[in-house]
Amino acid sequence: PRELVHIDFGFLLSNSPGGNINFESAPFKLPAEYVEVMGGEDAATFDVFKLCIIQGFLEARKHVDKIVLIVDVMMRGSPMPCFIGGPSTITALKDRFFPQKDERECIESVYTQLIDESINNWRTNQYDLYQKVTNDIR
Repeated sequence: PRELVHIDFGFLLSNSPGGNINFESAPFKLPAEYVEVMGGEDAATFDVFKLCIIQGFLEARKHVDKIVLIVDVMMRGSPMPCFIGGPSTITALKDRFFPQKDERECIESVYTQLIDESINNWRTNQYDLYQKVTNDIR
């Protein structure tokens, strides 16, 4: 089977959903329904999910200089809204990889600052509710 992954580059780089009003502030979308499908926060499958997030993050972190270089080249002269922050976009992108932390500290930060903050995030839930109401989604 083919797998599909959606990467919201605008959200990743500098602008957030809802006209960049910074309402959606979770590191990534992880609503209660996603956690429930994995068996809940105490399930072995959720532990595997967390492990995969950490392994993927650490692997991407090894290539942060290449990632930043690609984004920097794409940003130059681009009218795309995701680059609205200018040079601060690059600084913020680098900071998301916790460059000042060793691997152990980085793993802890992925748990506490990415996964834990994303699980059933109140602001994400409220933004989803807003989208349902304003777009008449039933």
